[in-house]
Amino acid sequence: MKKPVILDTSILMRVAETGLPLFHELDRLLHGAYRPIVLRKTVKELESLLNVKKKRLKAKLALELIRRKCEIVEEDFPGYGDDLIIEAAKKLNAYVATADSNLKKRLLREGIPVIYVRDYKSLELAGEDVW
Repeated sequence: MKKPVILDTSILMRVAETGLPLFHELDRLLHGAYRPIVLRKTVKELESLLNVKKKRLKAKLALELIRRKCEIVEEDFPGYGDDLIIEAAKKLNAYVATADSNLKKRLLREGIPVIYVRDYKSLELAGEDVW
């Protein structure tokens, strides 16, 4: 069974910025047994960044990555921002991939496994023993 992995805006922008091989790293960590998910609000956030000159190219690359490789999930979860991601992860029994250190801490406190960027070149998994 493939485990859902919610990709947040920060991880998608980091991948676009650094060229981190996201799906190669997810395959390595999860042995190919995952399905990448992006929340609709994440897509909307990236679309809004297309209007920000310094972030336009990264947002465009992130949206292309989503279009090619990810399932977009319409939310019916409560909350906004990080709260929305936490609620979605609980409801979907999902890992969360993020480059946001504050969100990582909150997720781990909630008992949600986190995939995070290590040294700008690889991903690591924390909190897996909870699941």
